[in-house]
Amino acid sequence: MKPTRLLLAVRPRAALFTAVLLLTSLTLLGLSCAKAPGIRLELSDSGWLDAQAFLAAHPLPPELRIVNEGSAATLRFRSILGEGQAAPARNDCGLDALPPSSLRVIARRYLAHPLAFAQGPLGLSAAEAAAGGLVELSSIEPPSRAAPIDGLLPGQAGYPFAERVELYIDGEAPASLLAWLAALPETPEGPTLLGAVGDMIVHRLFQPAIEKPSAGPELYFGDTLPILRSYDYLIGNLEGPVSTRGTGNPIKKYQFRHTPAVLKAFADAGLDHAAFANNHTLDFGLDAFYDTLDAIDALGLGRSGAGRNLAEASAPYELTLKGQELSIFAIARYPVESRGYSPAHAAAGPDSPGILTDPALLRRRIEEESARGRFVVVIAHAGHEYVPRPIPEIKALYRSFVDAGADLVLGGHPHVLQGMESYKGSTIAYSLGNFIFIGLNEDPPAQRSGIFSFVIDGGVVRGYNVVPVRAGNERTMLDPGINAAESYFMGLVKGLNE
Repeated sequence: MKPTRLLLAVRPRAALFTAVLLLTSLTLLGLSCAKAPGIRLELSDSGWLDAQAFLAAHPLPPELRIVNEGSAATLRFRSILGEGQAAPARNDCGLDALPPSSLRVIARRYLAHPLAFAQGPLGLSAAEAAAGGLVELSSIEPPSRAAPIDGLLPGQAGYPFAERVELYIDGEAPASLLAWLAALPETPEGPTLLGAVGDMIVHRLFQPAIEKPSAGPELYFGDTLPILRSYDYLIGNLEGPVSTRGTGNPIKKYQFRHTPAVLKAFADAGLDHAAFANNHTLDFGLDAFYDTLDAIDALGLGRSGAGRNLAEASAPYELTLKGQELSIFAIARYPVESRGYSPAHAAAGPDSPGILTDPALLRRRIEEESARGRFVVVIAHAGHEYVPRPIPEIKALYRSFVDAGADLVLGGHPHVLQGMESYKGSTIAYSLGNFIFIGLNEDPPAQRSGIFSFVIDGGVVRGYNVVPVRAGNERTMLDPGINAAESYFMGLVKGLNE
């Protein structure tokens, strides 16, 4: 395709100038910005945006005409490489920043390197990805996945293979041109980045420290905070109520409860959604249960899986992220505990509070949400503890959620990492492990965990990443042995996809 030459004339002032300056070719990464009327614009073919076709699809106001000289304003296309780069505050000629009304992003795309779902390594360097070949993210379909590049997925700040095209007006523009620019269709913001972490508990002896004025979420979350705060939405399992009321449940061997300050620290760390359907939901009775629902709501967090009746417990939490509509459910199907405590003890009824425990009901709800075209997430608290592979019954259960229409299933309760699989175009993570397990003195295998990332584009999980962490007894920190930890996790994934 030949370079596109466009000249936009508005309010001609040719008499004020004696010469017309020629622009050098506009490359993907920059423009010349000679200060003159009647500026010629050259746009080299980027291979994915046709400027002439764009203007044909979005005609300029009829009173404006394209000329070779004598214009007070110039319409320009600028291609920017790299995610998270903002338009420069001053242009290359040192002129004042363009007003927001003079610039519009008209196209955006993300390139990625496809790998098989269980193929290692987990991620690649930018050089490796470029050498191996890049394709548009939207073309990667399960069971393929977009590999993390330099530890980042498409849509995360700093991702190296993001591109956008900006259309902007340089110079004094008439109202009709500004109105035309403002009326152009909104460009999608990019893929949705969903984060997920496993079980979160702080032992009562470690809770007073967070009450100190100088304390912040780094007390529990260490150096993981920048990652946790980078997501469009972050999900975690709240393993125990948030209240200062209630009496311990005598049928429960282990009883957990958090002060409101602990939940606030979770929120300050980046948590957006608290799944509250688990085997510790009713550790301190209904007063503490109600207090927890109120505490979650007061912080503006999403919640699912628990409610004042079955209708509330089984309802999805609905939200929209970058144009993607999501419905998030939670369910508990943990095994009967040593003292006989079972999901039936905590199950919500038509007129009684509790948690969602009925898979058949959940499948019906999933079908309803999927029929509405929504991206469905299921957070499931089930499975056997401290085993690195899901038992057949759990695999069948989680797959049944996908059969009903779930797009992403996030498992918890085993307290150790288990693998992930691609099933019928959806992603199942069987156990996210422990994430915050402060003061519980877990053995080393249960301290091995991760921060899970999923890139959602066009209603499909097109890639995943897992940042290894160590859920220590005093705080959670990034795992210094990242290579070994990634290899271990990919071994789990391979074992489930063979």
